[in-house]
Amino acid sequence: MFTSLNEEFSIEKTREIEKEKKKIKKSYYTYLINRKIDDIFNYELVHEENLHLFERVKEYTLFNHIRSGRKKINIEAYNLTRYEKALMEYVELLINDGMFIKARKLLNIAKEKKYLSNKYYELEERIRKEYRFNSKL
Repeated sequence: MFTSLNEEFSIEKTREIEKEKKKIKKSYYTYLINRKIDDIFNYELVHEENLHLFERVKEYTLFNHIRSGRKKINIEAYNLTRYEKALMEYVELLINDGMFIKARKLLNIAKEKKYLSNKYYELEERIRKEYRFNSKL
C-alpha cells in the first residue's frame, strides 16, 4: 500500500549506486576505444560503495595502457605503485628497453609493498641475467 521513508531512500540510493557503476564501466569501455587515460583518473567517485570497482577499473586501465606500448607514463600522477599488475608490466617494459636501474628501483618498491608473485621473481631474475650480459658488452 505504501512504503516507508527509509525504504524509499534505500531504493533511491541503490538506484544511484547502480547508475554510477554503469557510468564507471562505460568510462572504461570508452577508454578502450579512445585510449584517453585521464578521463578515468579524473573521474570523481560519488558513492563509496563503488570504490572497489573503481580501483579495479583504474588498475585495468593502467595495465592496458602500459601493455599497449605507452612508454611515457607519470608514475606519481597515476600512482602506479599502488597497482601490482600494472607495476609488473611497467617493470617488464623497462627491462625490455634496457632501463635496468629504474626497473630495479620499482621492484624494490614492489617488494616493500609485498607484491611477491611469480612475476616479481621472474623479472628480478631477468634483470640479473640481462644486466650482467649487457654490462659485459
